[in-house]
Amino acid sequence: MTGKCLKIHFRIFFIAVAMMLASCSESYKSSIPDMSFSPVRINMLQAGYSVLRSPGYFISIDDRYGYRVGYAGLIVGQSSYDMDFEGNMVYYAFDSACPVEADPKVSVTISEDHCHALCPSCKTEYDLNGGGSPVSGEGKEFLKRYKVERVGADVIVIYGD
Repeated sequence: MTGKCLKIHFRIFFIAVAMMLASCSESYKSSIPDMSFSPVRINMLQAGYSVLRSPGYFISIDDRYGYRVGYAGLIVGQSSYDMDFEGNMVYYAFDSACPVEADPKVSVTISEDHCHALCPSCKTEYDLNGGGSPVSGEGKEFLKRYKVERVGADVIVIYGD
């Protein structure tokens, strides 16, 4: 093959891969409705939030300054084994609503080990460290995730859809 043909094949290959990745990320639709809320800024130096600096520890946030966040509240924490491209542990923010129930009045609760969540209604257990994946029970869908951005060493910001 000539150099020109190789370049064309590489371009086609990279375009095809990019299209597949884009289509995969856009095709997922959670059973939990999209919720818009003002960004939630958490300073992990404040009392009550310092535990978020510990990998594998998750907490619930039902409201922020009197306003509900998410569909049924949020579960926020740092994964104990998922890392970003720079080698930093990943922060997750999930909606507390169970995808099986899809009801804002049915919230999953964080287990005593602080890294799993359990639905009191359908009994599905979710792995919070593993991106909110169901590990037992009738649930097949992951917990709804919100975007989390780390700002410096001590602040995370959570964005609604």
